[in-house]
Amino acid sequence: MSDPVGTEKSETTAPKKADVIDEAADKDQDEAAAGGADEATAEEAGDTAEETEKAEEARPLTKAEKRELLRIETQRARARKAGRQAFGLAVIGLAVVAVIVGAVWFADSRRTDPSAEPAATPTAPAEEQQSVPPAVPFPPVPAGADPALSTKPTVEKGEGALEKGKPKITYVIKGTGPATKAGDLITANYVGVLYGTGEEFDSSWSRQQAIEFTIGMGQLIDGWEKGLLNVPVGSRIILDLPPDLAYGDKDDGSGRPTGDLRFVVDVLNAQGQ
Repeated sequence: MSDPVGTEKSETTAPKKADVIDEAADKDQDEAAAGGADEATAEEAGDTAEETEKAEEARPLTKAEKRELLRIETQRARARKAGRQAFGLAVIGLAVVAVIVGAVWFADSRRTDPSAEPAATPTAPAEEQQSVPPAVPFPPVPAGADPALSTKPTVEKGEGALEKGKPKITYVIKGTGPATKAGDLITANYVGVLYGTGEEFDSSWSRQQAIEFTIGMGQLIDGWEKGLLNVPVGSRIILDLPPDLAYGDKDDGSGRPTGDLRFVVDVLNAQGQ
């Protein structure tokens, strides 16, 4: 049997399910109403701010505000310009670096590439090359002359007395070229010996260089001035000279030979002046 007291007590103290549901519904309605109020308040605040901003925009700027706005815009413009300049300098710097790197790479590749052509050898200008005279062979024997003129002659001592004031001329080889005349520039080889002994005292052969002189101008000893006139080019002559046509018969301490002298002279060229 059930306890009527207990049952009645249970009905009194325990809330009913329908009441709980009604309370929850009331609570949701209250929160929704509050949320709607908040949204309305936010919308009203937004409308107020927008109206304030429009009012601010519609209000004319004061001089101070204009100056501040101009200052801000100027700073922004300078910042933009500085940025562009910095960018341009950076681009230029990169370009310079690229050029330098390329040049170094090219030079290095030229050094290490065995197929690269060698640098051109510098040469002297044509004028300088032409100004260098060709080597002159010794002796400078004229074309068609006797080949014996290419060899130094053997000179013997003289025989007999020489006449004062007169050169004695003996042809060993008589050339076929033009005869020498006063004023000609003569090229010659010679050997000089003492007439009485045949001792050599001078020779162009020992220097391996022919001599040049102008005949008939008083530049030579008298025996040569007289003895070498009218001698055909290509000739070899023996020229015997007494002391008065050479260096005299007394030693003056100069080292020049004295007394009778003998010269063997090869006339190799004569150019008229």
